[in-house]
Amino acid sequence: MDKMQILQNFSVEVSAAIKKNIKDIKKLDPKTQRELGKIIGNFKEALDSLSEVDEYIGHYTSHWKKKKK
Repeated sequence: MDKMQILQNFSVEVSAAIKKNIKDIKKLDPKTQRELGKIIGNFKEALDSLSEVDEYIGHYTSHWKKKKK
């Protein structure tokens, strides 16, 4: 399994955990809900960024290898 697939799988699992616990999250006070939402959002953005960087590097590397032949 490559790095991008691992990151994508992890992102899916984080989303599933949030969905599973949404009822409990909604029991928190509004301020805590907002802060938790920001934390989760930042975390997921960071995961997406890692995936995009890995995808870009993979695309660039394969393109460069083709030109080298």
